[in-house]
Amino acid sequence: KLAAPQTIEKGINLFELIVDYPCADENQKLMLWQIFRGSCVAHWSTIPRAFRSLIAQLAEALEESRASLPPESESTEDKDADQVDLSGQKLGIYTLTEGAGRRAKNVLAELFPGLNVELNHDKVATSALDNLAKTADYFVFTDKSAAHQAYYRLKDMRGDDLIYPSGKGSTSIIRKFMETVDQMS
Repeated sequence: KLAAPQTIEKGINLFELIVDYPCADENQKLMLWQIFRGSCVAHWSTIPRAFRSLIAQLAEALEESRASLPPESESTEDKDADQVDLSGQKLGIYTLTEGAGRRAKNVLAELFPGLNVELNHDKVATSALDNLAKTADYFVFTDKSAAHQAYYRLKDMRGDDLIYPSGKGSTSIIRKFMETVDQMS
């Protein structure tokens, strides 16, 4: 079921879990990855650039190489996404799922050159979290992977200015931020 083009995002979310958490059978994990990677390669040109970048990061984590993936070439759709200039602006991302946050940061920094992306994983309200909340132009709060104490402080500081992704993986963080940017332009 993960091999269908419409389920690529779900497959990425599954492999994020597999990469971030221990797996009892490494061979099974790699066999499943090879099936999923094959489907991705077959549909590569139809996968959005952000998700191709995530697949490449997963390939590096699982295979220690991107060599099994097609070379990156930009389509017209990809160039349109880059036309929004966020240079000099700051995006704060709060999530307790550190691997997903790291991957989302890498992809968003690649998609929006000049955007400063900072992560926070604190389980309580800290001065670092406060500072990020005060200085970020955009703030993604991954409520599916969060601590209540951090939420209350952020809600008090930013009000309704928080961006809430639908899940806790990097795909939902990226998708929601890009939707927010699209709505503003």
